[in-house]
Amino acid sequence: MATDAQAAAEPPAPLRIQLLVGFQIWVGDRVIAPSTWRRRKAASLVKLLALAPQHRRHREQLLETLWPHLGPAAAANQLHHNL
Repeated sequence: MATDAQAAAEPPAPLRIQLLVGFQIWVGDRVIAPSTWRRRKAASLVKLLALAPQHRRHREQLLETLWPHLGPAAAANQLHHNL
């Protein structure tokens, strides 16, 4: 069993995201099952960030893209729940 010091010294498992021919995520060799995504918008959020330059988007851009029909407070609440 690895100690805390050994775990801290190990690099994080690589993250791989497939966006074409279906959405799939791997963390190291482990596949993240589609059933893990309780919220469809959470998966959409990962997709948006994966495609964004430097994997970053302003909060307002995410709110407008994912919840354009909601007001700012309600959209921010939805973002919080999906994170």
